[in-house]
Amino acid sequence: GFLYSFIKILMRISFQNSKTIFVHNKYEKDLLKKIGLKNNKIIQTNGSGVNLKKFKFIKYTRNICDNYLFVGRLISDKGIYELISAFEYFNKKFKKKPKLTLAVLIDEDNETSIHFNYLKKKLANTNITLKRNVKNVRNLLKSHGCLILPSYSEGMSKSIMEAISSGRPIICSNISGCREMVINNFNGFLVKPKSTSSIYQALKKFQNLKFEDKIKFGKNSRYLAEKNRFDEKYVVSH
Repeated sequence: GFLYSFIKILMRISFQNSKTIFVHNKYEKDLLKKIGLKNNKIIQTNGSGVNLKKFKFIKYTRNICDNYLFVGRLISDKGIYELISAFEYFNKKFKKKPKLTLAVLIDEDNETSIHFNYLKKKLANTNITLKRNVKNVRNLLKSHGCLILPSYSEGMSKSIMEAISSGRPIICSNISGCREMVINNFNGFLVKPKSTSSIYQALKKFQNLKFEDKIKFGKNSRYLAEKNRFDEKYVVSH
């Protein structure tokens, strides 16, 4: 509508003297061309990259199989409500009670921001743990067997990038900024955005995988991180 047309004009004006524009995914690149920035040099990079030496491959063990992890901002656009609903239903269906950790970064300036204390009360007496402003994500990746990010939109997800570098399987939305790092049935499962049932089905599939297949998914994640040059040194040189 009008707002979209107005923003297109603003973007054309703001970028008109830019010789080079960097974007994080193909969707962003196509969008800029669509709004009339065809003459600019648009370069698509692998997000901001990740330090593959710091985020080394972490061995996959049986004791972490039932531990799921979300890492992201505390906003509804990350699919947090759908994830919670799906996980609560999923938890009822299995004798082994899977656990979910929500490692969140507070973002009060976002219009879809969720209040931490509200969510903490909502999750009381559940198998879902809420952690605020975690500084060492790598320690969480060591103790969790799968990263989940059912986001509505992404540039190029840093949390997925760190998780695949560490050799963790992924469940994430089938959107730009996520699917560049996750191949369905290879190193994880892609879900429909804003779909509780799709998240539940993916959780069920992953839970029912043989342990050996989960190990394979983790190794495939690391393989993709190296093959697709997500190392920040390549991104910077690019």
